[in-house]
Amino acid sequence: MISINKFVPFVLLLFLSGCTSSAESTEGLEVKKYDNEQRILHSYQFWNEYPSSVGNTTVFNESGLLECEVKTFNHEEGNLTIHIHYEGETILNESFRNQTSYFTIPITVNMTMDSYSSGFYDPEISPIGDFFVIDCFLNY
Repeated sequence: MISINKFVPFVLLLFLSGCTSSAESTEGLEVKKYDNEQRILHSYQFWNEYPSSVGNTTVFNESGLLECEVKTFNHEEGNLTIHIHYEGETILNESFRNQTSYFTIPITVNMTMDSYSSGFYDPEISPIGDFFVIDCFLNY
């Protein structure tokens, strides 16, 4: 009969034997490395009593991977819309309201990113005026 003192280490050895090997091999996988990084920032805070709007446009001069963090705050009305397009074709068209979001998208030369937001400031509703921040890094 096997004693418990020999059985427990044997079972532990069986469980741990698979922990030292990788479940997936990374051989043959090519990981794209980028040498350069460019920051693109669209932002605005509304300090006006009446609703208004603001827009920004960026035309990309490099091809690469665009990684963005989007933050928006709106009291009652208003939102932020991001539109990325190329030669009349829409690549991304998203609206954001009172949220933090992230997106990553491949970019080519001459793609355009438009941002459009509307908002206002009313100190009776909140001490903070509506705002948005689009903080992107283009890795190329």
